[in-house]
Amino acid sequence: MQWLLILPGYFLWHYTLAFRDIWHLWMNAFWTINRVFSIPLLLQTLFSPWKRIIETDGKKFDLEDWAGRKLVNLMSRLVGAMVRMSVIVTGLVSMLATFILGLCLYMFWVVAPVVIAILFMSGVYLLF
Repeated sequence: MQWLLILPGYFLWHYTLAFRDIWHLWMNAFWTINRVFSIPLLLQTLFSPWKRIIETDGKKFDLEDWAGRKLVNLMSRLVGAMVRMSVIVTGLVSMLATFILGLCLYMFWVVAPVVIAILFMSGVYLLF
């Protein structure tokens, strides 16, 4: 019967301190995803050239070289934008998945003691 003395402390921990700890873990996951995918930085540099490709200028003006540099610059910026957008979308999908999993964890955490008790009682019932 001494195990019954553990129950109030368990429920106090389960519905107070554990909620706070789960919240901190959830926010830490968001922070990590934000740091790994660098979403704010990628949004700031969305149309920057990919890998900062720069061609040197010649000493005299040549229309063909100028147009070629502009075309390479445009293509580099488009490639950079596509790669950055794919990383941004992947990061946002990861954040959405983390949000949904966190909500599911909270819902499970609320009902877990009741589910465990029901499963225990049904197991005892099936034994007898």
